Amino acid sequence: AEQAVDSQGRDEITLFEVDEIIVYNRTDQGEWWFWEGKKHIPCHDDGDCLGDLPLAFHGYKDSKFLLHLENEFYGSVMKGEKDDSLAKRNDSKMASFNWGNFDQTHKYFERVRAAMKIAAKEEASGSNIGIAKKLPAQGNRLYCMVPFIWAPKYMATYEAIRNTWGKRCDVLKFFIDPIVEDEEGRFIDLRHKNGTKMTLPQDVVAVYHIYRPWHICESKKEGDCRNIWEKVWRSLLWIDDNGESVSSEWFVKIDSDSYLFPENAKKYVQDNNWSPDEHHYFGHKLRHSEDHNQPPIIAGSAVFFSRATLKGAAAIFREFKHEEHNTSVRKCMDAYTSAEETLTALCLKQHLGIDAAHALDDMGQELIVVSPIEESLLWNRTEQGEWWYWKNKLKTDPQTGREVHNCCGDFPIAFHGYKNPLWFYKLEDELYEVDKLPGTTDILKRFKWHNPYETKSYFDRMRKAKSTAT
Repeated sequence: AEQAVDSQGRDEITLFEVDEIIVYNRTDQGEWWFWEGKKHIPCHDDGDCLGDLPLAFHGYKDSKFLLHLENEFYGSVMKGEKDDSLAKRNDSKMASFNWGNFDQTHKYFERVRAAMKIAAKEEASGSNIGIAKKLPAQGNRLYCMVPFIWAPKYMATYEAIRNTWGKRCDVLKFFIDPIVEDEEGRFIDLRHKNGTKMTLPQDVVAVYHIYRPWHICESKKEGDCRNIWEKVWRSLLWIDDNGESVSSEWFVKIDSDSYLFPENAKKYVQDNNWSPDEHHYFGHKLRHSEDHNQPPIIAGSAVFFSRATLKGAAAIFREFKHEEHNTSVRKCMDAYTSAEETLTALCLKQHLGIDAAHALDDMGQELIVVSPIEESLLWNRTEQGEWWYWKNKLKTDPQTGREVHNCCGDFPIAFHGYKNPLWFYKLEDELYEVDKLPGTTDILKRFKWHNPYETKSYFDRMRKAKSTAT
């Protein structure tokens, strides 16, 4: 007999009413027959251990509850329609009944409805069928999450990403603060009345619950405040809470100044025979944090998660409380800090036992670089010395004795550090031979590689490897 659970171990079938079982806590209840023999997972102690696409709810002796559930998932609540039969509540939350443990139950039902809507769209469009033909049996779709600021000076980057590497993601979403800047330099809060008329593109998500604004720092001066940790953890939580964690098998938090190769990321997980339903957290692994008794981190330029890891992280972040004045990076919690890399690694290690994995090819060569590729190609450990980039990294493979961490593999996953988005078009032109690139006709001719010989040689090697593989 097999237990019907999702990738996080959450039950797909309940033995008791949902509004009762939603608050079950293994630690508080002790090991009675319900828990006996089950593998212990974090949500057993946190409550809400039910999957987003449940198969069955059990225990409703009064048949009226079946009608209430029907309304929640197939009737007026699901459709958002006005219905005088709905429960009358003073908190504006739509529900067919005043369920027990209402807040937890309502939040769970919202998650189920969101997941059902996404599944219905995929089925109606046939996209899930088409993907199954193109990908391995388990699928390797990639969800690209770009933390972003919605302001005129960044619009060129937004368009460049969409016109270059972003179009090769299976899902591309830009996650922005709820405060945006218009063309006249005015700051608009999308949560307030003056922001409700503003329309955002479909690939832009406003994360409304961000407390710390990007445009006014603690010093009260205007500027791009470094509150990236809150933005990252709330964005990852948004993906799961809104049912989008079922849309892809792999997820990447990618900086807006990084150039991504989505097809190479998929190749990497496929070559490693990794399952999205297992925990994986990988990218360019930096180990200088070990000197401060912190786990190794993945450089924020491109951070990859399997679906299981993203959902596990979301379960952790769901319990966070806003910590207005906290700046510590020693505990897995909300904080006013730019150290998203440190806290991501700490939370995954502390709560899920997940270690950062370094994305290297079979020769031990880097696949993700933390600087522009033309610079990384010249980095030399002997000449540079042991600065933070090289700190604590192995010099040679313990099995083969071969030198490792040199730049770079034939199938790179990401380059980083392109503040001028026109470099994205330059890379696109070099590596994908695109005939027409928006607004860049003669401009790219002025963009020269810092070390043209090494860069051109590497690009030739990439093109050759790609042609051989296909």
